[in-house]
Amino acid sequence: DSIKNIIAQTQGIENYSEVLEENALIKNKSKQVIAILKGVDDNYEKTVNVSDFIGQGEYNVSSSKKKNIVIGAVIAYKLSVFIDFPSFLDILIPNRLNKNIYNPTSAFNTAKAMPFGITSVDEEFDSKYIFANIAFVRELTNRKSDEVSSLELKIKNEYDTEEVKSELETKFGQNFTIKNRHQQHASMYKVMETEKWATFFILSFIILIASFSIISSLTMLIIEKKEDIFTMKSMGAGNFFIKKTFVLTGWFISVLGALIGLTIGGIISLLQQKYGLLEFPDGENLIISTYPVKFLFSDFILSLASVSFIGFFTALLPILFNGKKIF
Repeated sequence: DSIKNIIAQTQGIENYSEVLEENALIKNKSKQVIAILKGVDDNYEKTVNVSDFIGQGEYNVSSSKKKNIVIGAVIAYKLSVFIDFPSFLDILIPNRLNKNIYNPTSAFNTAKAMPFGITSVDEEFDSKYIFANIAFVRELTNRKSDEVSSLELKIKNEYDTEEVKSELETKFGQNFTIKNRHQQHASMYKVMETEKWATFFILSFIILIASFSIISSLTMLIIEKKEDIFTMKSMGAGNFFIKKTFVLTGWFISVLGALIGLTIGGIISLLQQKYGLLEFPDGENLIISTYPVKFLFSDFILSLASVSFIGFFTALLPILFNGKKIF
C-alpha cells in the first residue's frame, strides 16, 4: 500500500499495473517449451496497449477468466497451438514450498490453461512470454496476494519520462530499480545503435571512394586551365588565391551534392515517418506494419559534416600533388 501511495502522489503517471513473472514449463501433449509466465492484473490493458500486438484471437486474461492465457507466436508454433481449435495446456512451475526432495510428484505445481490469443511482436518476445492473470500466477507460485515482481507504469504524454523517473528514484531510494523503456531493452537498443554507426562508417567509406572522381575531375580542370592560371598570375593573382579557387570549386561540388542528397533523403524519411509509404510484406501480423523511421536533425548535420570533411580533403589533394608542376 505504501508503494501504491507513492505512485498515486507522483504527477505524470496515468496508469500502473501489477506484474508477477516466473519461469514455467509449458506442455501440449508430447511437446514442451520453457517460457516466462507473466501474470498481469486487470489494469494492464489500460497501461499497455495489449490489443495492438495480438496477432490472432483476443486478449482476455481478466480476473474472471483465470484459466485464460495469451501466448507468443513462436511458443504457439513450437507447441502446435491453434486458436481456432484450442486445447488446454499444462503449466508446471517449481514448488517453492516443497521440502521433500525425495518426492518428485510434489516438486512442481501444475495447472491447466486455455490459450485465447497469440502475440505477434518479434521473435525474441514471442518466444519468451505467456500472459496470464496475476491471481492465477500467484496461486501457482505460492505467492501472497500483495506480492509482485514489478510494477509497469504508463506516463502521460505531456510529461517527460526522465523527470518522472528521477522523481520516483528520489522517493523510493536505493531499494528499488526503476527503468525506462530504453533501459529495459538495453541490449536490443545497443545492437540497433551499433548497426546505425556501422552503417554510417560504411557509407562514409563509400563516399570516400566516390570522392576520387572529384580528384580526377579537379586534376583535369587544373590541367585545362593552365592558360587561365597564367593570365590570372599576369593580372597579379597570387598562388594562394588560385589554389584556394580550385579547392573551393571541388569542395563546393561535394557540399552541393551532399545537400541535394540529404534534402531528398530527409523528405523521403519524413514522408515515411508520417504516412508509412513503405510497408512490410507481412505487416498485418506485426505490431507495426510500416518500416520504422525517425528523422533526427543531429544525423542530418553529422552526415553533412562528414561529407564536407571528406570533400574538402579530396579537393585539396590535387592541389598538393600538382601544385609545383602547374602553379
